[in-house]
Amino acid sequence: MATAVLGGFIAPLSRKKIANFIASTVGGNTQTMDCNNRFDCNDGIDPKPVHILCSLSYALSSMLLFVPCVVQEASPSAFSLCLVSFLFYEFLVGIYVPNEGVLRSIYMPTESMCSTMNILRVITNIAVAIGVFSTTFVPIKASFAALSFMMLSAAILQLSLIPELKKSFSKRLQDLDLAFICLVLVEVVLTMMVS
Repeated sequence: MATAVLGGFIAPLSRKKIANFIASTVGGNTQTMDCNNRFDCNDGIDPKPVHILCSLSYALSSMLLFVPCVVQEASPSAFSLCLVSFLFYEFLVGIYVPNEGVLRSIYMPTESMCSTMNILRVITNIAVAIGVFSTTFVPIKASFAALSFMMLSAAILQLSLIPELKKSFSKRLQDLDLAFICLVLVEVVLTMMVS
């Protein structure tokens, strides 16, 4: 929990650094997102740095959640590696949650934010309950592999929200054969379940 709090303290600084990096390399709005301001797209604030930071958090979380899948259980350092990856994962959660609030304030209307978030919390709690119930039937390594894949998918979807990248993603996704992707995913999950 303390690592998540530390990540929460670092989140505004990381948003500013990424905003400055994007402005210097690609060009764009140099106005950074400060926690004291109201975040509206009408104010001319560029949400690109927040999307990139959230996507990086998802991608790094995907790698950290995959650590229990690749660590040998008999290894003397297995517990230490899993513990360190969990602490870094919590740190990334601490960075992500304030950024989620920034994105929420940009895209959700203030009048309906409470009811929308409560509906999403109900859906999340149902998904968590199903996940907890399924741990009796699904091996732990397969569960972590599935979580890692979902985090990687979330990173790609988060990047697809950036308007400049939407065209690029949609064109590339049309070129891919969806059946082949599904087949590879099923093979990976079955391999994890067997081992």
